[in-house]
Amino acid sequence: MPMLPHIPIIPGETILSWADRSAQAQAGHCLPELLRVVGFPQKDVEPVKDLAVLARLTDLFGGEAPALEASAIFRHDGNMRRFRHEVFKPSMLCRRVTAFCPMCLLDDGSFQHSRVSWQFSSTVCCDRHDIALTTTKAEIHFDALVPSVAFPDPAALQELCDAATPMTPGPLQRYVEDRLSGSTCEPLWPDGCRLDQVMGISRCLGNAMRDHTTGDLGDACRTGFEALRGGKASILKALDDILCQRGQKARVNTPTRALGRLYDAVRLNEDLSPLRPLVRSFLLDNVPLAAGDDIFGEVVPARRRHDLATLSGMCGMSKLQVRDVFAALGLLSTDNGRPLNALTFDAVESETVACELRGSVPANALSAHLGCDMTTAAAVLNAGLVERVLGDRIIVDRDADALKRVSLDSIHVLLALLFENATTIAVVPVQFATLSAAARHAHWQVDRIIRLVLSGRLDLYGLVGRTDFDGLLIDEPQLLRILEAPPMTAAMSKEDAANELGVEVQILENIMRIPDESGAPIIRRVVPLTGPLKRRHQVAKPDFEQFRLDHISIRELAEAEGATLAEMHASLQKRGILPILSGMLLATQVFRRSDI
Repeated sequence: MPMLPHIPIIPGETILSWADRSAQAQAGHCLPELLRVVGFPQKDVEPVKDLAVLARLTDLFGGEAPALEASAIFRHDGNMRRFRHEVFKPSMLCRRVTAFCPMCLLDDGSFQHSRVSWQFSSTVCCDRHDIALTTTKAEIHFDALVPSVAFPDPAALQELCDAATPMTPGPLQRYVEDRLSGSTCEPLWPDGCRLDQVMGISRCLGNAMRDHTTGDLGDACRTGFEALRGGKASILKALDDILCQRGQKARVNTPTRALGRLYDAVRLNEDLSPLRPLVRSFLLDNVPLAAGDDIFGEVVPARRRHDLATLSGMCGMSKLQVRDVFAALGLLSTDNGRPLNALTFDAVESETVACELRGSVPANALSAHLGCDMTTAAAVLNAGLVERVLGDRIIVDRDADALKRVSLDSIHVLLALLFENATTIAVVPVQFATLSAAARHAHWQVDRIIRLVLSGRLDLYGLVGRTDFDGLLIDEPQLLRILEAPPMTAAMSKEDAANELGVEVQILENIMRIPDESGAPIIRRVVPLTGPLKRRHQVAKPDFEQFRLDHISIRELAEAEGATLAEMHASLQKRGILPILSGMLLATQVFRRSDI
């Protein structure tokens, strides 16, 4: 037979709080004393061992079993705890600490009671009064949960109210309260985890995001839970922030270096296991792990990412050069904000590029490998006589030669081909000169001289024992005979030729520098040895007449079509037909008839 009077349990009140109020009203004793008198083990009451224990409490104090069951925290299998439908570890509950809101206790008056929510470590403030909960240490865990033993007197409560810190409930506290009450509105990623796991993951993730362990449980949990509630994308973003934060100081090429103690905690703590699939996926997609590396006991089957260090080792370039090359290829976004140590690239794509870069030299080092001057090297490169690595995929300024890479094999092939076509000599005749020197003397580019050699129109000689570019020689008078028409060839002045073409003399001189397929001038110059214009350059008339047969001006095209110059220019541009010289004024443009 239960004692009288019956004390109904207040919604949200703990079992111990209700039993303590009943013991004082029915027997004039606080709960611990009464349980000792009736021989009721305290360990069976907090937490409640099972429904049989709850029935014994009902027999002792009265009350309705369904209402009591809804407020009871039960023991569960494997040293777990259960509140209503939620199962969690004891670490979710406050241990040896009394947590309460002093304003709530003052509002209770003589019916002071504890709340179930105060027992959970996720509750850090009162949602009624928006102040931080007060916590006091207690030597005996059971007494810390009994109101008549743990709560201060009204005067002390008033002092605590005056000193209370303003605080509003955070999203983690709201989430736990909603889970406990069964009133969650929208599905969230943490819904599949136990509440103690949600707390542990939030705290671990929050500490890693702050780059240090904090003693403020609420602060760390709030930071981590903000990432959890956003789901997979938000968690991956948080992991990326941690990676970039650590990449500012050192290379992040292993799981531990990339995520620090977060990775070790997730690896060693089974309660954090729900985070493992996301962490593993993130590491595979963002860290340069090699085949055979271990993540949570699973071996990485194949490399997915490379970083600048691994690519630098593959292609023999510095990390900064690799980064600039990949940026120029469009494989690196300029606004991703990642530090140098955290940049990674797709393994298949980056290895393809690295293999092309391997065995290459910067364009500004080509002269050293050819053994010639910089001007000669630039002419050889721009003419395509050596192979540019990655082709024209890198679009850079003309001065950014460090990004232009040249294949060493193509350099060796060019030199071998030239020496193969050269006649070996031991002594250099007086009229012979290197290709670079002859280009300067004759005002004709090196690449065009090489094309004359390869077409068989110019003889090439190689010095015995030399394999570099300046070991190749030509007969300068022979080159001049190719570039210039014989003195007695019919000639015309540059002014007359320019007037006939309808262009300025300077443009005509530029046209005369254009080579044909063999490398010889498209219009040769004549240097008369007699007459009033002797030793002045003139235009070889046969070459000029042939040029007129092979080319046509835009003015002639417009007259033939009955169109204006602008209309004809637009029509040619649309068809992809370009003038023989870039930068020509519209009225002076000249085109190849074969292109038309």
